[in-house]
Amino acid sequence: MESIKERNKEIQRKRKMMYFIEATQKIMEEEGTDHVTIRRVADIAGYNSATIYNYFKNLNHMIAFASIQYLENYNKEFLEAIKKYDDEYEKFIVEWKVFFKNAFEHPIAFEYIFFSGNENIEEIMKEYYEIFPVEVDSKDDLEEMHELLKLANFGYRNEKCLEEFSKGGYIKKENIGIINEITKCIAHEYISIAAKQKEEFDKDKYIKKFISCINYLINKDK
Repeated sequence: MESIKERNKEIQRKRKMMYFIEATQKIMEEEGTDHVTIRRVADIAGYNSATIYNYFKNLNHMIAFASIQYLENYNKEFLEAIKKYDDEYEKFIVEWKVFFKNAFEHPIAFEYIFFSGNENIEEIMKEYYEIFPVEVDSKDDLEEMHELLKLANFGYRNEKCLEEFSKGGYIKKENIGIINEITKCIAHEYISIAAKQKEEFDKDKYIKKFISCINYLINKDK
């Protein structure tokens, strides 16, 4: 059984990690990932550089944690949104709307997690959720979705959503692979544009464009 001393120590550890995560996010949002350094993060957080290595293996490890932290709001919104719909089309569209709403707010982080090609990101995500576990509503029946949202493999996540979508008869099961590739490429392109354009980026315009692409693919699949 965990003692009060051990519990307090873990709380302090998480709190200090969040100081560094928030400092990393500040630099990412204002200047981009390339401008994040151990020294700058330490200065913003109010600690010396050596302290960071008590909590993170290296700079990339810290950037990954800072990026994953942005997923928490997305995960909550996603699970709440899909509970509201029974129709697979409506559910699929709202899944993408919630994804882009959050991705366009933090495009650098979402691109880093899902499209950077970081071979260690899956392992780091697992580590992150062990330290900062997701609060699960025991009353819902979305256990599979809870686990899916902890994965960094965007293609796999999208494929699973498309499989559910196909059950509504909107797309053929044999075409899930190609539709997955098309939607994945479009999503990456839009997030990259959002990261470059920043405040000038028109979020609503690109969400509407994506839904038009979905509707086109549905019609072509009939």
